[in-house]
Amino acid sequence: MLSLLLAAAVCSSVKACSAASHAALRAGNLARAEKTALIGLRLAECAPDGPESDAVEVMARVSLRRGEPLMARAWLGGQPNDLALKATVDTAVAHMPAASGHAGRYSQDQEAGLWNHVQVTAAAADHIHFQLEGLRVSRGRCEEPERLTDGDLSTSVPGVASLEGDAARQGELFVYESREFVVDAGDRPCRLTFRFTPPGLTLDQDTRGEDCGFGYGVNVAGDYVRTK
Repeated sequence: MLSLLLAAAVCSSVKACSAASHAALRAGNLARAEKTALIGLRLAECAPDGPESDAVEVMARVSLRRGEPLMARAWLGGQPNDLALKATVDTAVAHMPAASGHAGRYSQDQEAGLWNHVQVTAAAADHIHFQLEGLRVSRGRCEEPERLTDGDLSTSVPGVASLEGDAARQGELFVYESREFVVDAGDRPCRLTFRFTPPGLTLDQDTRGEDCGFGYGVNVAGDYVRTK
């Protein structure tokens, strides 16, 4: 899970963060490039017409340099402005070895440069073992922009989810069920279903997040793309 406190203030405007992130990339400082790009992205998302694409493209370049072309492609999404960068990413993905089975990382884009992740660490014909990290993002971050320039996401992420377990195969699905966090005996158990598809997986959350041990209001359902 991304730390809720990234760093002391390193840039205070979209323009300054863009300059800082590109300078860090040229210097090979990927940690600083990531930090400043993410702050710039959050500032841009809080502006009426904020130019988000530059920060997203920096994050794609950071992922490429870290040897994660699938994550770079996920950052770019469907319609990147930098077509040359997209071509570079597509070429890097095409040269990757074919995925074998379901093991790997799957990610779902949230607001503010944040992601939900499912890591499948073991997969067999009858089950998968997974680690899930998710969150609920609030627009409240835009009410206190000074927090964003410090990388403080305490107003942006009011709820998180963390879960590890085994999901058993049921037909085309893998199903996880547990009553570990259910308080009322009459309530349904925590139930998550995983359906793997060529681009990633679809995750369904059939019960409240609280019954899975998640923070209030966290829902990790949706489509995930393979990112590692």
